[in-house]
Amino acid sequence: MNVKNIRGEKLAKYLDKLTDGFKIWIHNDMVYGLLDIESLVELRELGKRLKRVKDIEFRFIKIRRCSTLKDEDLFSVLTEDLDDEILERMPEWFKVLREYYVK
Repeated sequence: MNVKNIRGEKLAKYLDKLTDGFKIWIHNDMVYGLLDIESLVELRELGKRLKRVKDIEFRFIKIRRCSTLKDEDLFSVLTEDLDDEILERMPEWFKVLREYYVK
């Protein structure tokens, strides 16, 4: 993920509460985070919680691996009513799958 308008220490504080493990670094005035999350449902919840932080801008830029995902979890994530702002941050493959499942 990459994050704007937040100091690395503050992001670390939030990620420490919301995830089991993470790494962060700063490059060109941008804070980047690498974290392990068990499911897309947890990733969605993390996004909702980070969205509550004042003036933060973030996006998930890469998902390395999803080890296991139950069909009902996938269906839940892809059919959930999402704000346009959140949907804009999602990768293109998510939007394509979402169009298929929402029909």
